[in-house]
Amino acid sequence: MSPRFGNQVGRILLADGRPTGSCFAVSPLIVVTASHVLDQLSAEIGDSVEFDLLDGTVPTVSATVLAKDRISDLAILRAARECLAPVKGIVLSDSVPHFAKVTVTGVSVVDDTHKYDWLDVAGEWQGSAQRDGRVHLGRLESKAVMRGMSGAPVRRHNDDLVVGIVSSRYNSQDGWLRDSVWVARTEHLLQLLGQVVPPSELTTLTVQEATPATSHTNEAEFRRLVEEYLVIDGYDVTANEVIESAEFDLIGRTTRYHQDWLVGVVCIASGQPLSEADLKFLWLAYEKLLSDGAINEVLVVTEVPPSVQAVEFAGSRPRLFLRTLDALVASGLNLRGYLRTAAQLFSDSPEGLANYYIPPSSHDGADLETEILRWIDDDPKSGIPLDHPVAVLGSYGLGKSSFAIRLTSILAARAAKNDLARVPVLIKLGEISSEQSLEGLIGAHFTAANPVPGYSFPKFLNLNRRGKLVVIFDGFDEMKHLLTWPEFKFNLTQLGRLAGKNAKVMLLGRPTAFENDEEMAEALHGKIPGRLSRNREPVGVDYFEIELAPLETLQIRQFLERYLGYIESLSGRPFDIERIWQQVQSPELRDIGRRPVQLRMLADILPDYAGDIEDMDLETLYDTFVDQLITEVMLREENKQHRLAFSRAVRREFLARLAFWMWNQRGTGVLTADQLPDDLVAPYATDRDISVTRRDLITASPLDRRYGDRIRFAHRSFHEFLVAEEALRRLRSGDMTVAQYDALATDEVATFVKLLRVSSDDPTIATFLRDLTGAVSWRAADSLLASPSLVHDLEVAMTADGGRNRKPLTAWEILLPLLHVVDGRTQTQLGPGALAQQARLSHDGSASVALLCLFLSGCLATGNNEHNSRAIADIFSLLLRGHRGARESVEAREFKEEGNRRLRHSHGRDNLADYSLQPKRQRGRSKSRAANRSAYEHQFADDRIPFIPLGEHFVGDARASARTGSPRLGRYITHSYLFQSREMATRQSLDISGGSRVEIRWLPESVIEIAQVLRNSKSTIDMRSLSPIFATFLPEVAFIRDWLGTNGLRSHIKLASAIRVDPEVDREAKGIVDAWQAYSGKLAALQ
Repeated sequence: MSPRFGNQVGRILLADGRPTGSCFAVSPLIVVTASHVLDQLSAEIGDSVEFDLLDGTVPTVSATVLAKDRISDLAILRAARECLAPVKGIVLSDSVPHFAKVTVTGVSVVDDTHKYDWLDVAGEWQGSAQRDGRVHLGRLESKAVMRGMSGAPVRRHNDDLVVGIVSSRYNSQDGWLRDSVWVARTEHLLQLLGQVVPPSELTTLTVQEATPATSHTNEAEFRRLVEEYLVIDGYDVTANEVIESAEFDLIGRTTRYHQDWLVGVVCIASGQPLSEADLKFLWLAYEKLLSDGAINEVLVVTEVPPSVQAVEFAGSRPRLFLRTLDALVASGLNLRGYLRTAAQLFSDSPEGLANYYIPPSSHDGADLETEILRWIDDDPKSGIPLDHPVAVLGSYGLGKSSFAIRLTSILAARAAKNDLARVPVLIKLGEISSEQSLEGLIGAHFTAANPVPGYSFPKFLNLNRRGKLVVIFDGFDEMKHLLTWPEFKFNLTQLGRLAGKNAKVMLLGRPTAFENDEEMAEALHGKIPGRLSRNREPVGVDYFEIELAPLETLQIRQFLERYLGYIESLSGRPFDIERIWQQVQSPELRDIGRRPVQLRMLADILPDYAGDIEDMDLETLYDTFVDQLITEVMLREENKQHRLAFSRAVRREFLARLAFWMWNQRGTGVLTADQLPDDLVAPYATDRDISVTRRDLITASPLDRRYGDRIRFAHRSFHEFLVAEEALRRLRSGDMTVAQYDALATDEVATFVKLLRVSSDDPTIATFLRDLTGAVSWRAADSLLASPSLVHDLEVAMTADGGRNRKPLTAWEILLPLLHVVDGRTQTQLGPGALAQQARLSHDGSASVALLCLFLSGCLATGNNEHNSRAIADIFSLLLRGHRGARESVEAREFKEEGNRRLRHSHGRDNLADYSLQPKRQRGRSKSRAANRSAYEHQFADDRIPFIPLGEHFVGDARASARTGSPRLGRYITHSYLFQSREMATRQSLDISGGSRVEIRWLPESVIEIAQVLRNSKSTIDMRSLSPIFATFLPEVAFIRDWLGTNGLRSHIKLASAIRVDPEVDREAKGIVDAWQAYSGKLAALQ
């Protein structure tokens, strides 16, 4: 026995033939179901699904998905042949009265020992509801609606007309809304049908008119939107114009067919579909104007799709055009050719990507494609906030660009079939090498790279504002390369201009583009660094972050099977997949194979790899792969003898130098052969023409030519590996400094340098350490300088023979063994005692090394124990007393011969300003007398305060010596504010006689600030209070830039919180601060 509607209701089938949902027909070939039913099959637009009759009495029929609307939970399919009888008609859901009797017939999944093929259930209509601020639903009550009925028609009991489509049941645990069934509205169904089904295919579908629905846009706002678009499209628009007693909402004037062209525009802001009767009424009012030539065409713009009958009527009348506002906006750019190309990006990938692509997952295990599509479709089930742009983040080789291509093709295929679907715009950011405006970026994409007739930036913005685009920016980390941070921020700000209401903007790139968390928070979340930033609203675009996960075991297996099967189909060579699978799962390769790009390299290498798997690491993988690529190209070119003039080693060397040159040139991530400079090619030309050599080296190289005549490395990681190889060669030969390496290295380049670095590089690194001053990045220090054997040797040098035979080390030699300790990554046997000893040994006439040792001691001190406190007190004392040689006691008789040299060399570069004592001839004196009575002038490099003398008088009274008539060596001219006692404050010079002793302490600014902190401390000091001092002065000595935060040091740098202050240190600090305050007061008075 068949069900009541057995020939009108069908079953959507799983791959194994089991039913998963219900469906019905609105015309002989057009079938309707719920969108989420197709989600269970992972069926998207363009895919095929199978269905049959509800009672299973006819063979299955194939149907193609035409449209899916996840918001309203509706889907439209086109059947390959007639199977279901169309329903009698449709009633608008909003016109159905409360408590109307309704019937649902569909698939039933019942928890019973028996199988129930279908079920008839009765219910009552309960009105409508709105969910999540955007989803308008109908609701009925029925106790018997079962799983499997999703997609079934809800029929009015008295006439069997369809009033809705079953979406889902709702049975809450607390009893509220018990037995409720959510229903997709027929109003939404009619809109969706109007978008994808020609009116001629729906002639048998009758729609019962309803009471007018409420418009979501008021008339004035709707008219403004229509006018805005017409202006953007080049029309001269006036409002409320009357032509021969007929009034139009808008008149658009343009030139067409070499004549003036007037378009009369009628704006209908109503949530109710325009009926045929209403359109006929309008036609009667304007037909005569058209026939008389007073206007050239009439354009009726509606808010929602008009009725099928109205569309048919408009099609039968000349120069009467019926458009929804969305369709009008979408027609402004001719994107059909663009969409055809974009839809083929994935299937036509030169690498055959579609044959082995594995859908990526996010770190929380979700399928990325599903999540992004739900976000794009404004699906309430989306785990992504619908009003946020998205940033897809992942380290190198995880498949970000492949996903961007796949997503673009899916969306383009949708848009090609549905004029109202969002259009994907995929923009590669890798070629941007300077500040780039949004206008320039989008303009280049649609005029040069992908020409679109009728393009204009205002039209593009209008489409974006109306939610008609998905803009995908791929490779923001490649844009970051060679840009300064302000330039990078500017470009990201430009991209962020597209984010906003209705827009869908997605960034893809590596998080390593950001130097630290603060940069990332500012760039992706609009959070300005600072103490109050946590309490501030974002000032920029706030992206929702999705982090890509590496491949899991099952995905790795699937990739190998698909990729090797694809290669076998091309080459005819069989592969032992099981053997390769076992190799990839070995401990040595398991982690390497979790990145798709590296897994593909392994699949290419392992079939012919003759070495031990135990010897295969990341460096060996890339090294072997590059050699294999070069060999394959040489074999392909072997019939062209002139291209065999260069060996594989020479071509490898050239590739590395080419990679390095491209890396350091702005705008050359992609280039043509003729852009290579002659000096890069000349070493290989010898007796050959340089242009021929250039062409040979490029043509017979494994470079990617997917950009026509432009070339690039097939994957950015290949480029980075070769850059690292060439950078290390230059460092070894002395052609590159640490600072130059630091400027070019990214995290990925540094990773490869660390892998390529060997123990024989230690002498070169030791030379760098002896000569290096200033701060470098963590990646430069860790990848280049932190050789494990060299670190061990320096640790031994700092602890040798209990300190008796220690030798002074440079600042970087002291810092290097403790890099990973400061960063919290490892432990050390070194302690503050060894650092205090180095502070004493390594005096170079400044406080630099002592200040570094103080910082490192603060990081190493693990508690307020006596040993740590004593060592740190020793370093404080060295700093406060001016370090070794601080008390300059110069005999007057020695001053002439040695004073200038001793003072300058003892207190040079790290003081507040450099100075020198210069001989000055005395006016009116002979050369011989001047030689006996030399005069010196104290000169300063700039206007900053140079050095402080402690106390207010010299040791020994020079004036008293002068009065005794002792032999006088000379007269010394000084600045009025230096070396002077209270009594001498207004004098410009000072006599020093033989036998006098001058005692001066020279202190840099950093020590003055330390003294002020110590004076404010009591019995203990919190070393964290010195953080701003360390952050200010140590970057000029030896430091890691990544340790610097907005207000001092970053939070992960841990300093001891309680170190006992020695009373002697406290007294020294108090004396310094008192002298400084007195001295500063004098200077203020004198100035």
